[in-house]
Amino acid sequence: MALVGFGLANLAKAANTNVGRCTLDDRGAFLTDRVGERSSAPQGVAGWYDVHDGNGSISIDGTPYTVANGLYDAPTLASRITSAVVGGGGPADFVCDFNVLSQFRLRRTGGTPFTVDFSGLSNSIAPSIGYADTNLSGSSLYLSAEPRPSGSVSVVEIDLNTLSPSGSSPDPGGVFVVLYGDDDTDFADVKVFLAASSLASSSQPWRTLGETLTLSARGTRTDAAGVLINPLQGALRTTGTPRRYMRFQWDHPDTSTVHSVGVIYLCDWTQDDSRTAREIPYHIPTPQDDGADSLYPSEGLKRWSVRLPFDRWGPSAAPVLDKLHNTGGARLMVWALRGDEVKAGTRTLGDEADAGYAYFGRLLLGPRSYSGGGSDFVSEEHEIVQEV
Repeated sequence: MALVGFGLANLAKAANTNVGRCTLDDRGAFLTDRVGERSSAPQGVAGWYDVHDGNGSISIDGTPYTVANGLYDAPTLASRITSAVVGGGGPADFVCDFNVLSQFRLRRTGGTPFTVDFSGLSNSIAPSIGYADTNLSGSSLYLSAEPRPSGSVSVVEIDLNTLSPSGSSPDPGGVFVVLYGDDDTDFADVKVFLAASSLASSSQPWRTLGETLTLSARGTRTDAAGVLINPLQGALRTTGTPRRYMRFQWDHPDTSTVHSVGVIYLCDWTQDDSRTAREIPYHIPTPQDDGADSLYPSEGLKRWSVRLPFDRWGPSAAPVLDKLHNTGGARLMVWALRGDEVKAGTRTLGDEADAGYAYFGRLLLGPRSYSGGGSDFVSEEHEIVQEV
């Protein structure tokens, strides 16, 4: 029996960190103070390149060189690559720079041909700066195959104590996000790092010293207009250690100019260990019923809607329902029909999102009744309508 689970923002004040559609995007606009975001320098903007132990190597004429770890803009990264090669004993006239077409260039100013070996490196910097993992030879200048118009990473760092009324470090049970892009956007590598202290701008110490949550792959199901029905991505924690600092990191080595973070949502994960909702009466994607877009079928958005009946939950299980009532319909929440299986890793969140069995929604509270042994048994029925 699969057990329904809920991600409720009740572990800390304003724990749903909604940075808003297009407030963290390639134009660099950032920081809505409504919910207490805090960002370390460089601030949470796209257009950056994260160099760590797993992607900082380049080989020139058969000799490998390592770029210093850090979070760089494009001109600074190009300068660091130059310094790594020349400072490491490579050709004195080697230069890496970044042109007006958002492409990196590797060249020797004296015109001497040289080789670049990316294919033999397990930690190659090639994808981050737009090159293929292949060997290049016979020329004195190599232009990256792909432009990087908006960098290769988007980063947000948050001091979670700013979300806690008591100022103490919260213990989130899960992190969920909604990301936006276009057909060229890479959504495959999204992580959240949690740590007891604020670490360096490079992700390397976060990877080494912090706790890493790899967020699920996006779903693939679209409606008739080609719009993704459910963009939910997330991860549930298996540890129970409070963490003060969170780093959201979206690696996107692609050619897109659109990388927008809609929601970063930290929540407490709630489920009963033995009871679940009984058979679902209906579970359908319904057209959005308000706004001008609903008048045009080609633009009409789809929303999942599910009715969850809870039948005679006893004293040990009723606190889950109490949390639902306390959260109410005013806040965003996450639900998963088979939450225990998602947490155990036997089902993927992406597959569940495609089926409409996990999504961001609003709770429409139904009536509550007491029956059974005294008044300790609770029955109620709620509807959860997809909002994102």
